[in-house]
Amino acid sequence: MKDDNEDSGLVDDSTRRTVLKTGAAAGIGMLSVGASTGSAAASSGPTAVINADSLPAEQGDDITFDASESSAPTGIQSYEWYVRNNEAQDDFPSSPWKTGETFTESFADSPFSLKLVVTDNDGNTDSTQLDFIAHQAVTPTARLTRHPEAPDNSGPITFSGRLSAAPRGTIESYEWYVRNHEHQDDYLSSPWKTGPTFVEQFADDNTFSLKLVVTDSHGNTSTTETTFTV
Repeated sequence: MKDDNEDSGLVDDSTRRTVLKTGAAAGIGMLSVGASTGSAAASSGPTAVINADSLPAEQGDDITFDASESSAPTGIQSYEWYVRNNEAQDDFPSSPWKTGETFTESFADSPFSLKLVVTDNDGNTDSTQLDFIAHQAVTPTARLTRHPEAPDNSGPITFSGRLSAAPRGTIESYEWYVRNHEHQDDYLSSPWKTGPTFVEQFADDNTFSLKLVVTDSHGNTSTTETTFTV
C-alpha cells in the first residue's frame, strides 16, 4: 500500500505529531462529515456502517473509525478500508489501506474520503463512505486580568484567566507561575496555583511577575504574563 498512499497526506506514525502536510486553503478549518451512502445490497446481505466518535478533529489528532455496527444475517467475514486524499487522488486505490473492524489514525489538514467495504460469509458485499477534514490546529489565547488593576499594599489581589479562549474545543487547564524578582531569577518549574481564578496578598515593597499557561482540549497551550510592584 505504500505506492497507493505515498502522497495521501496521512501523518506517518514516526512524525505524526510534528510533520504535517499543508492542506488547501478552501475549506480549511471546516468539518464536513458526509452521510453514509452504502451501495445497494440484497436485503439478505450485509450493511456497512462507519462510526467516528472522535470527529471533529484537528490535524495530528488520533481518530478512531469503528465498523462494529455493520451487520449481516450470515455474519461478516471481512472489513476493508480504503482512503482517498481528495486534493491528491481522483479515486480510491484498488487495494485496501486497512483491514479489521476498527483502526485509529491521524491525518493532515486535507479533505479525505474513507470507504468501508464489508463482505459477509456468503460473499455478498456492501460499502459506505465518510467524508471529513481534520482541520488545521489553532492554539488557544491566554488572557489575564487582575483586580485592582494597580496593586498596592492595601490588600489582596484577584487574578482571573476566565477571558482566555479556545477557538476549537475548550480550555481544560489553567496553570499559574509566580516569580519574586527580589529572590528569583526565573519561574519555578511547577505551577504555583491552578484553576481559572485565585486571590492572593503579596509582600510589600517587592516586584512580582505572574505567568498564566492555558491548555485546550486538543493539548495546545498559550501563555501570558504580567509584572507588578506592591
